[in-house]
Amino acid sequence: ILLVKSTTAQTISVNESTAKIAEGVHPVFITTVYEYASDDVLKEWKSYMKDFKSTKISGKEEVYADNILIPSITDNTIDIYALTEKINDKESKLVVAIDMGGAYLSSAFTNKVAYEAALKLIGDFSRKLTKSAVQQQLKEAQKVLDNLTSQHKELEDKNNDLNKDIENYKSKIKKAEEEIESTTKEIGRKKGEIESQQKITDEIAIKEKKIN
Repeated sequence: ILLVKSTTAQTISVNESTAKIAEGVHPVFITTVYEYASDDVLKEWKSYMKDFKSTKISGKEEVYADNILIPSITDNTIDIYALTEKINDKESKLVVAIDMGGAYLSSAFTNKVAYEAALKLIGDFSRKLTKSAVQQQLKEAQKVLDNLTSQHKELEDKNNDLNKDIENYKSKIKKAEEEIESTTKEIGRKKGEIESQQKITDEIAIKEKKIN
């Protein structure tokens, strides 16, 4: 059974807001990760943070990267907090707060380069995760398709073989019918020869009995 559902384009965007995070309400970046459960998104984010230098990366429900160094944002160490919210089984919200050292990064921050870099960092993560999930779905769908295609070819080959068998059988039947017709005529001729020979044999037998 092959289930097919319609899909729409999934545009990855990063928006600004405020949220309860890092033991307070702070400016945050929010993005949506598609085709991923929220717990898995947070695990992937934690792994993502490990790509950068950090004093410590900890937390389960809220991941905290302490004194992490991300050169694209700033040459100084910063603290990054992240949590996820479930939208549905295949869609999750990622919330990220970046403490630049006394102030949380937002569009109001004087360092616009840092702000744009943060947008890219979070957007790239969401895009990469969503794309990898869809690629895995594509891989699995292609595997099913390949299997169905293989089954279809096997059935076609079998069907072709059966049709060839039918043609061979038809040819054999036609040949057999022709041989039956020829043999039937031969049987008639042989029967006539037998009857003639029987008469000859009977006459000789009578002649033999008359000899004294």
